[in-house]
Amino acid sequence: MGEKLPYNKKLFFLSEDEAGEEKLFLSEKKIEDIRTRIDVLIGQQKTFLKTHYTLARIAEDISIPYYQLSAFVNLILKQRYNDLINQYRINYCLELLREKKNGIPKVHELANACGFGNRNTFINAFKKYVHTTPIEYLNQLKSGQPKDGRSNGVPVQK
Repeated sequence: MGEKLPYNKKLFFLSEDEAGEEKLFLSEKKIEDIRTRIDVLIGQQKTFLKTHYTLARIAEDISIPYYQLSAFVNLILKQRYNDLINQYRINYCLELLREKKNGIPKVHELANACGFGNRNTFINAFKKYVHTTPIEYLNQLKSGQPKDGRSNGVPVQK
């Protein structure tokens, strides 16, 4: 954690050690609690299906200040918010595609069903995690050979 944080103000759960390096004051228990609350809200309650579901809304829903949740996602989960949400959305999309092997949905319908606001964002996210387009992936599922070599096609969680 040798890099300085790109935030203008110190977060109250961060401090500096004697060498001037930022340190988290969050215990492993608190980190796991926040991680669980995020997973329950986003993963189990499927709030990622809401178009334009923002980090501010998640922070409100799990009762954590926005700036803390932003820092948590960046520092602890080591990813950007959009990547976090898109990962849930693409995993959900893959479930839908496996269920619809005999019918090819329209890309915009699939994007909307997975919580994406527009088709291009959906296609780009799909390519990022699955390394192919949604239609190509569905055709590969029909043939039994997903291009990325994973038998279940689920993107690797970070």
